[in-house]
Amino acid sequence: MKIALIGPSIMSIPPKGWGAVEILIWNYKIYLEKLGHQVDIFSSLDLYSIVDTLNSNSYDFIHLQFDDYA
Repeated sequence: MKIALIGPSIMSIPPKGWGAVEILIWNYKIYLEKLGHQVDIFSSLDLYSIVDTLNSNSYDFIHLQFDDYA
């Protein structure tokens, strides 16, 4: 399965320190890849770039972790 995880773009993923959402997204990626899935993380302030990339690829599942982007 090809999965896209969209973060809040507040901190880097994986975080260099505390970042609860960023740690959660990073852990999702690690565990889903161990199960054999392809996982891409998007975390940018350029929302239109993320949308273009999502639309030009065939993701089976897109998880939006940041409500402000909804």
